[in-house]
Amino acid sequence: PVPLRNRLLWVLLASAVATTLTPNAAKGQECPQGRISAIRVETLDVFALDEDSGRPWLNWIFTAANSIHINTRESYVRSELPFREGLCLNSFVLEEVARTLRGRPFIKWAEVSQTNLPEGTAEVQIVVQDDWTLSFGLGLSFDEGINLEELLLRETNLLGRGMTVGVARAQSREIRETSLRVGAARLFGTSF
Repeated sequence: PVPLRNRLLWVLLASAVATTLTPNAAKGQECPQGRISAIRVETLDVFALDEDSGRPWLNWIFTAANSIHINTRESYVRSELPFREGLCLNSFVLEEVARTLRGRPFIKWAEVSQTNLPEGTAEVQIVVQDDWTLSFGLGLSFDEGINLEELLLRETNLLGRGMTVGVARAQSREIRETSLRVGAARLFGTSF
């Protein structure tokens, strides 16, 4: 049997060779579906406004909520892409990107499509609509009056970067507890 250390070295070497050869191989590679000439990313607000609803106060509430919410950044969406301009187009990969984006808890809807251009290249369009990401929780008890037992504030798409930050404070008669939770869907540019 090969020692674990040697196996790890071979894996690292193979990945380094594959990374080195991929850009050079892509230049001369035939692309049956064409090459990607451009990638366009659009992020939509959480709430869509309906001017014909007959309820202007509802549009005012939606406008206020949209102004509070920070949309997912284009740079975050681009960091989720396993392709870039100049590489071969693969419609299966486009479907997988859309599925991955819809799997994020802060994205309500995502669509990835392509437009074939006359020169044989393709433009990729990515449209995402955020979900509401700010949540607030309050726990009350009514033992000898009203008591605040729990307070929670959580944002699951901090500054549009896909990070989760939450603060919670719990209190019972004898115990007080405050916690801070931080999480990210990507760490140092890689999914985990």
